[in-house]
Amino acid sequence: FAFAFAGGLGVLSRIVGPLLPLAALAAGIALQVALPGDFGYVLDDAGPPWITWIAVVGAVVALVVGLVRRGPPVEAAAGWAAALFLLPVVVVGRGRWTKAEQPPGRALSDGLVAAVRAEVPAHAIVFSDQDTSYRLAALAPVYIAVAPPGHVADTEANRPHERADDARRFLRTGDLSIPESYGAGYLVVDRDRTDRSFDLQQLYRDERFSLYRLPASP
Repeated sequence: FAFAFAGGLGVLSRIVGPLLPLAALAAGIALQVALPGDFGYVLDDAGPPWITWIAVVGAVVALVVGLVRRGPPVEAAAGWAAALFLLPVVVVGRGRWTKAEQPPGRALSDGLVAAVRAEVPAHAIVFSDQDTSYRLAALAPVYIAVAPPGHVADTEANRPHERADDARRFLRTGDLSIPESYGAGYLVVDRDRTDRSFDLQQLYRDERFSLYRLPASP
């Protein structure tokens, strides 16, 4: 909504004139007070739905007027007004900003990452729970079979929710046919999530993680 409103400020500049920046700042403060929004990593308060429609209408009006109007350029005045309109959001967001602390137990161990890089061939498929897999893919040149569904395109080929269900089922049952069905040659087990042990060749183990080679691995 803020950016659509800012886009329409070029139109308002012809009407309000030099008072436009002050009016934009006042409007930004009023909007921030009325609808403070959400500054967290997870969106808990999306605001009322009518804001989206105001944004759509404002953007369309700004584009139409920009195409049909004739006269001196108004971009400079509109740019200052847009900056002032958004300033209250920036100030409040910066005031509430705190460094996100990584939840305990979420990071992969340095030893596990080093072992995967050393023992697992590049582009091999590694099966694990969705969180471990997601982090591992960022730190080693491997393919993963599952990731958090919110970070995967929900397509028929990807099947993110089905894959996540399979990973949870593997943690419950320890059924090795599940990772093998994905063509995985390696298995990473987070023992904080399951206390199961596997009769497989173990390539690495620390206080929390184990890296296994599956029978189907090359």
